[in-house]
Amino acid sequence: MNNIKDENFSYSLKICKNKYGIRKFKICKYCNTANNIDKQRCIKCFRKM
Repeated sequence: MNNIKDENFSYSLKICKNKYGIRKFKICKYCNTANNIDKQRCIKCFRKM
């Protein structure tokens, strides 16, 4: 189970890199997924952040 969660997390961080390669993300308070700072909804649970 841990492996799946870690993969999701690193995948989220890759998405979060902007065009300058700087990671900008916020953590969803419902499911702890890292999300792009521009996104309004979580990519995993789709709740508003």
